[in-house]
Amino acid sequence: MRIMTVFIAAITAVLFPGMLFAQSEPLSRVLPDLLLRGVTMPSTTATVAGNPHDAHFIAALGQDAAPFQINKLLVSQLGTFPIGSSSGGFVFTFDPATGLFKPASQSFGSGFAERALTNGSRRFGFGLNYQRLEFQSYEGVDLQNGDLAFVLQHNDCCAPTPGLDDPFFEGDLVRMSLSLNVKTDMVTPFASYGLSNRWDVGLVVPVVRVQLNPTITSTIDRISTASDPLIHSWNGLGQTTKIESLSGTATGIGDIVLRTKYRFIDATQGGVAADVDVRLPTGDKENLLGTGAVQTKLLLIASGEISRFAPHVNFGYTFSHGGLSSSLTTLPTSNLPANAATQTQINNETGISLVDPHLPNEINYVAGVDIAAHSLVTISADMIGRTLRDSQRFALLSQTYQYRTANGAPLLSTTRDTFGSTQTGNLNLVLGVVGAKFNIPGTSLLLTGNVLFPLTDAGLRPKVTPVIGLDYSFHK
Repeated sequence: MRIMTVFIAAITAVLFPGMLFAQSEPLSRVLPDLLLRGVTMPSTTATVAGNPHDAHFIAALGQDAAPFQINKLLVSQLGTFPIGSSSGGFVFTFDPATGLFKPASQSFGSGFAERALTNGSRRFGFGLNYQRLEFQSYEGVDLQNGDLAFVLQHNDCCAPTPGLDDPFFEGDLVRMSLSLNVKTDMVTPFASYGLSNRWDVGLVVPVVRVQLNPTITSTIDRISTASDPLIHSWNGLGQTTKIESLSGTATGIGDIVLRTKYRFIDATQGGVAADVDVRLPTGDKENLLGTGAVQTKLLLIASGEISRFAPHVNFGYTFSHGGLSSSLTTLPTSNLPANAATQTQINNETGISLVDPHLPNEINYVAGVDIAAHSLVTISADMIGRTLRDSQRFALLSQTYQYRTANGAPLLSTTRDTFGSTQTGNLNLVLGVVGAKFNIPGTSLLLTGNVLFPLTDAGLRPKVTPVIGLDYSFHK
């Protein structure tokens, strides 16, 4: 017990020093603010053709909702990333012949899968896990090398020249390359209690620290104004490229999970059980600490034990109710200077939800095996799957843009790669997990370690994620 207390104190002090903290600007606004900040250029001199005018490449014009969909997936995957099983590593059954409890399994179970076995009547277990999560790609596109790019078109700022088409300078493009670095440290205390030999209840209270650091490299693609480089310039003097970054950190309680499990079919060292998890929106959704939604997962669990091998399968469905922060899904009001035509376009886009603010329902499944390698050691291997239903899918696409090099000049076309939407469908996220649990001799304390690694490229793909923890059990 003392080891557990020291471990919790040490982890908390290192990861979350001082008071819980959230910066003045919510993390949910960091990425949209950075995208919108980088698309307005200052007016240049009246001696240059087409000037003076404020050049606006508005994020909502000429492109889809990809940046906002990234926001949505970011918070949904951060807030619902697997946090481990709260089932105790030590499980017991009451032996009426002796009037004593005896171990119900040779193994200590898996760190990320549920088994049908329960704690045992009046058996109390608690512990915690620590994990660090980072993402490396989105829909197969690297998040750090600039391939996540959006091509923006000039707004319709000016009336056409009489008898001609729109001014030629409106054909220029801006390419915005996003590099996104996001890290999450999570300490997850959990507790479970056996109301009877068949029925457990549990609680998980995650404490989360999120660090977000996006960088935008914006480059003017002068396909229309190559002969007049001052028409579109970041500094009014011909600057073609600019790099801007923002960063933020927030710490606090995440979404609390309430759990209950009931074993309704007994089998030798296993059986079949039903589990209900309710994830409450207790985390600050404006700071990416929670989803803002109530999620209810119904889970069917089957497990058994053959000698030292204990296979298990979980299958369930998650219902989501509630919405994400509007900052993640809606174009905010612009306070950038604009001429009347541009301001009208901005106002028309303001307040429109660019993506569905609701979290998708999920199909959940887990399959794996525990192996009691020694009386003090259990090793495990699992596959964790989540299917997010009716999600927007994205990919790098080749799009065609039309332009002129002068008023009245022939209409030309060019192609550019941009990150855009492809279809709506199921998003399959699959993780592999290998782990081990070690029982400190003479105690009811387990040291646990797991490594999670992605098996698909879909959605936001995490890097290899280590998880360490402690698990303690005693009888009330």
